[in-house]
Amino acid sequence: MDDVFIAKGLSHASLAFDYQALEMMYKRLRAFEDKAFGKPDPRTVFNAGGQEIRSYGANPAAEWLPEGPFKGFRFDWEPLNALPGHSRYAIPAKPVPSGWNPVPGHPGVYLPDPVLRPEAAAECRRFDPPLLQRRPAICGDEPAIVIRNHATRFPRAEHRWPSIYTDPRGPDAPRYYIQVPKDYKGRIHIPADAERITRKQWNEFCDLLGDMYEPDWIRPEPVAVPADFVPARTKPVQQHFILAGASLRSYRDFEALRLDAGNQSSAFIKALGGGSYSHRGGSLIDVAFKTDPGAGWIRAGNRNNYAPDPSTPEGLDVIAGFASLPKSPNLLDLHRLFYPDAQDDLFPRTRALSGHGGLVVASYPVKSVSCPPPDARPLAEDMFAWLCEEQNDLSCGMRTPPMPREIAAVLASLHAPAIPPRPRLSGPSQGPAP
Repeated sequence: MDDVFIAKGLSHASLAFDYQALEMMYKRLRAFEDKAFGKPDPRTVFNAGGQEIRSYGANPAAEWLPEGPFKGFRFDWEPLNALPGHSRYAIPAKPVPSGWNPVPGHPGVYLPDPVLRPEAAAECRRFDPPLLQRRPAICGDEPAIVIRNHATRFPRAEHRWPSIYTDPRGPDAPRYYIQVPKDYKGRIHIPADAERITRKQWNEFCDLLGDMYEPDWIRPEPVAVPADFVPARTKPVQQHFILAGASLRSYRDFEALRLDAGNQSSAFIKALGGGSYSHRGGSLIDVAFKTDPGAGWIRAGNRNNYAPDPSTPEGLDVIAGFASLPKSPNLLDLHRLFYPDAQDDLFPRTRALSGHGGLVVASYPVKSVSCPPPDARPLAEDMFAWLCEEQNDLSCGMRTPPMPREIAAVLASLHAPAIPPRPRLSGPSQGPAP
């Protein structure tokens, strides 16, 4: 675990001051929202630990930049869903009041016009949160540089700040626990006047908080890898191939067959009046029904789940009907598409990487195949790891570090047109061609 300290003296005073300022800021924000947008629908508001939490559907939502300053109010969630790898649910756009301007570089986010709505614009400038983890008393002169993918040629470096846990219990409440990350050299910054706690104390505190407690934290920010960092190389355990040409067509045919089989099975169950279902090897195991399905079914475990009864004609019809449906192909079938003459039973892992023109990578254990699938290109394991981390960051709405030149060159070569051979110049001055 990271080192954990309990704030004392200067670090406690700094956090207490910032949390009081944060509470006042949220009160001003709630009052501003109620005045500007009206009271939210009670169905979109819930209470957690005595604090009012407004869901995304309640009203235009306040947003802050990763660096801390207030960005504006989001009226339209659709631009977020258009970002590569972003998985936030779509929420209908809210009408934007007159006198609000779009924030440049942040689609769907607006601020009051300083001329048309000067009071509202001035109030929005008061929504910058206090520094909390960024105070020198908490994180020192700068946050820790932490390295991910440390065993590859392409590690990812990021700034990480301490996480703050608040304990409201006891006569000396509130107490603040500061979880400090270690940098890539194993060093930590000890907050001013703070006292380290033992693992046992920390575990006891976490048990009291429960699994749902979220600390105050800042998203890591990508930075350049320090020049003095030397990665500890490890041997590859997988070999990766970028699918293209014939192998990519085989993969798409494979996915189309899986989708078609799933759609036909779902339509069959829906026609029976069922909902979710489970099956294995082409045999139907059970189906969830809202009401008793009647003849041909017997209860299977859960009170809403029923299995076809093989002792009845109706049950046999269901069993035979489901068995006649196309079976969904598995990864062994994909392996056979890649290597039609192969006699081994291998199960390639596949991953689609968004944001790179529909890039699909197939992975096999090292030395399990002697050549790439047809038209596929080998991809180094550390490059694949970097691209996977990039997609994970995008899925979480995080900024990503600059792509290494070597990886960018590989991706560019996938879409580059073939370069025709340069024609030989001919003429008496050049002599005969070799």
